[in-house]
Amino acid sequence: MERKVKNTKISTKNIIRKRNSDLTKSSDGFLKNVMDNLQDIVIVYNIQKKKILLINKSITSLLNYKIKDIKNLKNEDIHQLMHSDDYKKYKKNKLKDYEQNISLSEFRLKINNSKNYRWFKEKTSIIKEDKLGNPEIVLYTLNEITYFKELEKKLKEYTDELKELNRSKDKYFSILAHDLRGPFTALLGFSNLLKEDFDYLSREEIKHYISLINSSSKNIYGLIENLLQWSRLQTGRLEYQPANTNLNLLVEEVVLLYKSQANSKYIDIIEDIPTNTYVYADENMLRSVLQNLVSNSIKFSDEGGKVIISAEENNNKYKITVSDTGIGIHPEVIDKLFKIDFHYTTPGTRDERGSGLGLILCKEFIEKHGSHIEVKSEQKIGTTISFDLKKGKVLKIKK
Repeated sequence: MERKVKNTKISTKNIIRKRNSDLTKSSDGFLKNVMDNLQDIVIVYNIQKKKILLINKSITSLLNYKIKDIKNLKNEDIHQLMHSDDYKKYKKNKLKDYEQNISLSEFRLKINNSKNYRWFKEKTSIIKEDKLGNPEIVLYTLNEITYFKELEKKLKEYTDELKELNRSKDKYFSILAHDLRGPFTALLGFSNLLKEDFDYLSREEIKHYISLINSSSKNIYGLIENLLQWSRLQTGRLEYQPANTNLNLLVEEVVLLYKSQANSKYIDIIEDIPTNTYVYADENMLRSVLQNLVSNSIKFSDEGGKVIISAEENNNKYKITVSDTGIGIHPEVIDKLFKIDFHYTTPGTRDERGSGLGLILCKEFIEKHGSHIEVKSEQKIGTTISFDLKKGKVLKIKK
């Protein structure tokens, strides 16, 4: 009888022990199930033993790592997967973070078998300390923030771009306002002189003053035209619309426009363009580029000089060149000609004025064509400015 009671007691203990074990397993299973369904990466880590105690499945879905591979990392933690730039900062601040018991850090973790990274925000909490009060077991919760980081980066880029645009705009208007004073002063002065002294002036004097007024008006028009084109380009209202363009006709048009200006200085404008030369370009932009370059060549050439507009075929491109026999440009200035923050302008050989903004506009227009402007110059010898354009299709005239 006593034996039965004893067996009953033993079986009762076994039953209680089994129930406790089942409850523990059930609790652990529930906890594991909860963790595996979290979108965040959750890691329980023993700092002193440098061992991952627990990690959920999000490490696989977010970074393509197997749980067993992460757990088997020796003497390292999850942060070895961190971007090197982020890890230096993270490691430096981590001890201080532990002292505060909780920290928030942002860093990139590498996606397995990939060169790409994802951004995470880490929350660190100490869940157990040793007898000396040092952190022993730590809980890391990593929340992915890649999307927000990309938005933040784009916002910064847009902000920087807007700031640069505003700086350029302010600089441009400052230069323009300064350089408009000269031709406007001449325009007002000579027109006022004609108004007040018309009856006392000779025919030759009147003709001379009218010529000066006309020259100042053209200068003002050129400055304003450059401003309008630059403004449209910066605001996206001036669209790049390339098409098959007859370079011969376009150059003839530009030469005709500046023939009078060149004749007044006895400058020959020479067209060296092969017959039926077609380029694939935005006609309006190319016209503006040629006008600015030809105008500058005339402005900085002495009387009796030459301006040559040429086109040389090279594979599937044409090298367009505008050269002159003018005063040339100092070598130190050439690299700064196309920068808005460097205002370079010098009077022409007849004290003609300009803002220097035409070249900046030329640079932006040519870059729209996937090319760049090349400048070669020697003082007192002349300047050569060239750029490449894609060949267009030659159109045959039907007889």
